[in-house]
Amino acid sequence: MKRLIIFCCMACGLSGANAQAEKGQWSLVPMVGTNVVVSKPLNALCGVTAGAAIDWQASNRIALSSGLIYSYQRYGFKDFIGIGISQTNGAYDQLLGQETAYNPPIRDGRLIIPLTVSAYVWKGLALKAGIQANVRLHSGIADYHEETSTYGITIEKDISGTADAMHEFFFSLPVGISYEYHKFVLDVRYIFGLQNLSASWDVISTTYSMKIRYYGGTFYDDQKVNQLQLTLGYRLGL
Repeated sequence: MKRLIIFCCMACGLSGANAQAEKGQWSLVPMVGTNVVVSKPLNALCGVTAGAAIDWQASNRIALSSGLIYSYQRYGFKDFIGIGISQTNGAYDQLLGQETAYNPPIRDGRLIIPLTVSAYVWKGLALKAGIQANVRLHSGIADYHEETSTYGITIEKDISGTADAMHEFFFSLPVGISYEYHKFVLDVRYIFGLQNLSASWDVISTTYSMKIRYYGGTFYDDQKVNQLQLTLGYRLGL
């Protein structure tokens, strides 16, 4: 991190730095890419990022950008603990006396509204930083079917449920670098979350025609919602 800060300071002082767009120009940059949530308590998988940014070239070296981006994230909590209640004929009738570890796969969709400043340090090469709002559109535990075999007996289990992943709304700080070549823009960002990691969940498991409801929640006061994002866009002049 220290090396990156030193590099940014040195690069911003280069007098020959230029942007691809001309001063005062507005442009639209549709983009698509991938993301991954970075946090120790999570088993993270690659998600999808898509949207568009609107750029304004304030000077030869500085550009301002905002836009609307959809971020679809996939991950699971490690050793999620919940309480089980058995359910028959539509009524909960028995409290299972022990807590159960469960790792629910969570799918989280968010609307991202970034505001960033780009400093061009060379033709097409820019360092950027800013702030962004993250609005939850939907979240849930993914449904899945599981089959296991014990002593030649096949056991089937169906999982379904919902979860409120992370937070309904929070801010984060994107820091990254981009390179533009023939109007194609490759952008890499590390996004530092400003909210602690948390989730609540509710799962129904069906085995032998008996439904078991697991519910619970978790909160990590020392873990943030960080993310790594890679996108490829194309600049359209306005």
